[in-house]
Amino acid sequence: MANDNDRSDRPSGFMPDDFDRELARLDRVQGVARTRPALFQYIPLLGIGGTATYSVTTFREAGEIEEATEGAAVRRKPPTFTVFLEVGKGRELTRIMIPHSVAMLISRQRDALTEQAARRSAKQAAETRKERGYKPTPPPRRGGKSKSR
Repeated sequence: MANDNDRSDRPSGFMPDDFDRELARLDRVQGVARTRPALFQYIPLLGIGGTATYSVTTFREAGEIEEATEGAAVRRKPPTFTVFLEVGKGRELTRIMIPHSVAMLISRQRDALTEQAARRSAKQAAETRKERGYKPTPPPRRGGKSKSR
């Protein structure tokens, strides 16, 4: 009979999981740069729900060299990034390896939300100027002849 705490998706203590395999593949390899682990401690209001500690380490792999033609400069494919996230909460430690495609998705979503907020802010600023009676002047013409005679 299996214990309720056993999880079938966890490897045994002797077999490395995806996190360990990918970390070992990237660690101390030429052409791979890494950040130091950055720690962040999340402390909720009044400590309700418990604190959590996050450790984030990012690896950057140089892109592979593309087929070079004679006399052309060496070209590389874009670099890839892999993020290793460890979350400690209470007695539990959760380790997650975020592959390049997911990291880029997160980055794109963040950029989209930042752009959306900038558009809203600009729209609000334009409305405020309009309410105050500001009348925009058209930008000067480029390259054309002057209308003064």
